[in-house]
Amino acid sequence: MIIADSLRQEAMPEMVFAICKMALLKPKKEAMQKMITLESGEKSALQFARVYQFSIKCGFVSEAGDETVTTIFTEDELSSFRHFRHAVLRGVFSEQETAFTKAAKWYLRQNIPEDVEKEHSVFSLGTAADFLRELPDDLNVDEPFVLGFRFWMVALGLASFTPLGPGPVSRPLLFATHRAISDWLEFSQPFQKEVRIHAKDFFTRLKTDCPVFDGCIKNNTIAPSLSSGLRVLQSCGDIELIRVADAGDVWHLSRSAYYSRSNDLTDIVIKENHHVSL
Repeated sequence: MIIADSLRQEAMPEMVFAICKMALLKPKKEAMQKMITLESGEKSALQFARVYQFSIKCGFVSEAGDETVTTIFTEDELSSFRHFRHAVLRGVFSEQETAFTKAAKWYLRQNIPEDVEKEHSVFSLGTAADFLRELPDDLNVDEPFVLGFRFWMVALGLASFTPLGPGPVSRPLLFATHRAISDWLEFSQPFQKEVRIHAKDFFTRLKTDCPVFDGCIKNNTIAPSLSSGLRVLQSCGDIELIRVADAGDVWHLSRSAYYSRSNDLTDIVIKENHHVSL
């Protein structure tokens, strides 16, 4: 399972989800197209064809010789879009060499300057062309790919568009990893609730289950993207970040101008009232 390098803006996550969910019924390709497009014309047929081919290249669906369409996902993984995005998040980033994986990990490793708007950073870049200039040269991607990349980062619960601006195509991306972490805690249930978990165990399991985060954790220091997600979850009452005095294994969140609590932690507690953090 991958996010194919042929990613374009037209391959919207919600449309891919619809194709995968319909594939649970094992329909013929032609029947699927009619159900999704409602036979509404050539333009809709072309759009379906693009998303359908992208879904096949990603390994999300496959087509038998008789054009019967099936999906790699289970019925439970397609029971909601949140279940779907979590299954995709856990699956696609195991493939290290795709452009999407490299771009996502690069983005999540970025530091936040003190003045996001004035300093030249990915958090102040609104257009795909501007964003493309900041990406590593070895990715060899184009603007259509970047447009699709931005929408999928938001859909996977890793980023969000800034709330102000003319539209998502020209609005910068901001970190929003709390949604992906919340999905992981809710659906994978890696730990018992209301039990202290050593920070090392928490982050080791997170990197194993969600390898997109493995570049965000280094030498007991947590990158801003992951630090901000944990702080949001703590503010929502989903988790508790604990600093035990005199503990030997201390972990460090990136500094934030918006949170006055300690940046150090030794343990994490998943709260019983953990709720879905969108």
